[in-house]
Amino acid sequence: MKFPKTDSQKTSLPGSLCVFSDTEGGIPKVYPKYLSNQDKKISIDYSKRTNMLITVYDHGPVPGHSWSNFDQIRERLEQQWENLPLKANVISKELETARNEVLKTLKSSV
Repeated sequence: MKFPKTDSQKTSLPGSLCVFSDTEGGIPKVYPKYLSNQDKKISIDYSKRTNMLITVYDHGPVPGHSWSNFDQIRERLEQQWENLPLKANVISKELETARNEVLKTLKSSV
């Protein structure tokens, strides 16, 4: 997680992430992939949800992945963006908690 000295508001999100379409209006929300507990990573069971982030490159292109062309991407974005509000809180409570814990640790070490 980045913690710039010049602007403390510009912190990145910590760790591996998942993005799920929230049930409230289909708004995408970011969740932590793991929770930390005394330097241990604890997996969170998201098996009933579909992660919107997919791996397309892992030490090379992922076999079997088919790329969308520009027109397909533009059409998909136009459909999705029409249904989303102009502003929304896209960070889950779990991720906000993890972020605050990391920030607390980073601030105490500075």
